[in-house]
Amino acid sequence: MSSNNRIKVGVIGAGAIATHCHIPAYQALPDVEVVAVADATPGRAQEVAGKFGIARAFTDYRDLLAVDGLKVVSICSPNAFHAEQTIAALEAGINVLCEKPMAIAYDDAVRMVDTAKRTGKLLMIGMTNRFREDIQAMRQYAVDGLLGEIYYMKAGWLRRSGIPGYGSWFTNKKLSGGGSLLDIGVHFLDMALWIAGFPKPLAVTGATFAKFGPSGKALGGWGADIFRTGKQVFDVDDLATAFIRLENGAVLTLEVSWAAHVGEFGENYLRFLGTEGGMETASRFDKHYSVRYYSERHDHQYDQQLQVSAGDKNHWVEIAHFIDCVKGSAEPLVTFEQSLTVAKVLDGIYRSAELGREVAL
Repeated sequence: MSSNNRIKVGVIGAGAIATHCHIPAYQALPDVEVVAVADATPGRAQEVAGKFGIARAFTDYRDLLAVDGLKVVSICSPNAFHAEQTIAALEAGINVLCEKPMAIAYDDAVRMVDTAKRTGKLLMIGMTNRFREDIQAMRQYAVDGLLGEIYYMKAGWLRRSGIPGYGSWFTNKKLSGGGSLLDIGVHFLDMALWIAGFPKPLAVTGATFAKFGPSGKALGGWGADIFRTGKQVFDVDDLATAFIRLENGAVLTLEVSWAAHVGEFGENYLRFLGTEGGMETASRFDKHYSVRYYSERHDHQYDQQLQVSAGDKNHWVEIAHFIDCVKGSAEPLVTFEQSLTVAKVLDGIYRSAELGREVAL
């Protein structure tokens, strides 16, 4: 396909998520061309552009938005800039795929959605785990009624030693808005609510901790910038937990950590208990357990294991889906209303942790 007929894409933020996922995923699509990249760190956009054969590189994202014919932008910048850059792109008539979390404040998330509605442009938040084969299978079981009334959910991701980008924006609350909860907790909150059909959250009790990060312990390898020596800024959570009450009487417990004394490689899991069946998936200590379904048949216990994968190219699937949405051949799997619900719950968890009590949502 000639370059004139390809969908032109720009990427704002040239860190790890852009270079490991967004840029190569776009470049894998034959009808898409990444024409520009921007990053506020001097020289980084130019370096990434050279590596990936991208024609234009900018330090100011506004220069990228002015590129003629740009139809799609991925927002891969630090969390604090998501709202500002998303709104500017939408105002410029460009469709936006914004990395999670949506924003660092719920009011900013509302402004993003309001702008998307007013401009008529697409806005989708990058909840990439929804594109996993195993998560989609769990969602389908719930939709098909095989769980009955879901009344209890538990979701979590506990890393043993996985603090990302130590000393960079990841561990600076002014730039990130939060730590483990906004980085990885957002994924498991979103998956749990999506599989259950997004029952309305009513109230939340939350607690956050920072027991390793302030001492520079339990550092992971993710992030374009990691400062392993010297005292660095760490004013975010490295563990968070929440108890969420839902409109239909169900409850959801959530726990996430960047750092904790758990088994090697940590664990992540999703569990749903319903009146007609239960379902779970987990990865524990470097072993993945596929989706398992538990129920009764003819007054006897019935167990089933689904042969589905967690996948390792889910960003590629997500980005191909978003391009289909831009073409008009698909509807966004992640909707405005769902993204706002997730943002409201995250905001509530932090407020509850600060106040030391349950808060209404």
